[in-house]
Amino acid sequence: MHVRRFLVPVSLLLAVSGSACYTLKPLTTTPTPGTNVEVQLSSAGTDAVTALVGPRAARISGTVRSATAEVIEVEISEVVTLDGQSYYLQGSTVSLAREHLALVRARQFDKGRTAIAVTAGVLSAGAIIAGVRFGGGGDGNGGGGGGTPAMVPPR
Repeated sequence: MHVRRFLVPVSLLLAVSGSACYTLKPLTTTPTPGTNVEVQLSSAGTDAVTALVGPRAARISGTVRSATAEVIEVEISEVVTLDGQSYYLQGSTVSLAREHLALVRARQFDKGRTAIAVTAGVLSAGAIIAGVRFGGGGDGNGGGGGGTPAMVPPR
């Protein structure tokens, strides 16, 4: 019981803090190979990539393999459709013409969010540990325990 009370909050905390350390920033220059990007497609772009990634693609996330002023080649990690569904295409690569792109954003490390996440994590972990350590050893049903046991009358 103590382990579950400890692991569930810690797992949630790690999931939240892991996502808090990065942000997406619009790119104004040609991305360099190795940059993690999210590409928002134009309606022409959605039509152009249908044969490669499936219908109704709105956004493609992945790592830039190469880029010129005219084309960005992305190794795909995730595709998000116009209705918000997402699926993974690990290892697939797509070449995207600039005229098919509405927006290109780079995933960048965010020092401010990381500092907040780490601080919140340390404080939360301290509160969880204090709760487990000093919160009592009850079985969680709110029963008082103790007292005089019930007496069974003699026969």
